Amino acid sequence: MHKYDAAGRLTREGATSYSYNFWNKVAKAGSESYSYFASGQIAQAAGDGKKENFTWDGLALIRRDKTNYMNEPYITGGNPVLAGSSVLFNDLLGSSLGIKSNGKFNPISRTAFGSVRQAADNENAKTDFFTGKPHIKGLGYAFLFRNYRPKLGKWQTTDPIGYPDGWNNLAYGNNHGNRL
Repeated sequence: MHKYDAAGRLTREGATSYSYNFWNKVAKAGSESYSYFASGQIAQAAGDGKKENFTWDGLALIRRDKTNYMNEPYITGGNPVLAGSSVLFNDLLGSSLGIKSNGKFNPISRTAFGSVRQAADNENAKTDFFTGKPHIKGLGYAFLFRNYRPKLGKWQTTDPIGYPDGWNNLAYGNNHGNRL
């Protein structure tokens, strides 16, 4: 069961409740807590007795705890191609297709909405990117202004500039997305 507040933010998902800070960022999700840099990027995720720190170079994630990333240069921050000693294979959008580590290639199978079909172990979570953005426990994929939740197939909060969200955004212009 999902509950939303008047601002359109997810406040409850099953037994997990969410609270937000004044930047409209998730401050707490169940037992997980999050802090952010002044730029809006996530700085730390803490929960279950563990803390995970993030280092950014503009829009590019360059370090997550002990894992260093090498990124392809793009205006959107780039897509990670190296994570420590692992090589990441990405599609054109920057979503991880597979990882080569210790001489072995491990494919990543996901739905069109970003949900990983096979269970990834904890170490693979640090090499799982959807459109170049990292997956963080409790948040989903962390973008600069809001988080994308692949199991829901939508954003966790409303668009910060007010663009109408929904299952079919073409409806505002009376367009039919399923007809040509």
